[in-house]
Amino acid sequence: YSLAITYYELRTGHLPLDENKAMMAHLMGMLDFNRVPAEEREVLEQATAMKVGDRFATCEEFIEALYVA
Repeated sequence: YSLAITYYELRTGHLPLDENKAMMAHLMGMLDFNRVPAEEREVLEQATAMKVGDRFATCEEFIEALYVA
């Protein structure tokens, strides 16, 4: 999860959420990844899924999915 947020910030120069409403964005799953292409956005959305079991099992899987996207 945190790797996806960090990756997005490094890639775009922006966080995928309003810093003043960070907790609400996390709890409501309202992260905005619109500054990257759709394929990459799908990977980031999976990496930050509300249910931990829906996320990538390892950082390596996340990176591989980004590479393919």
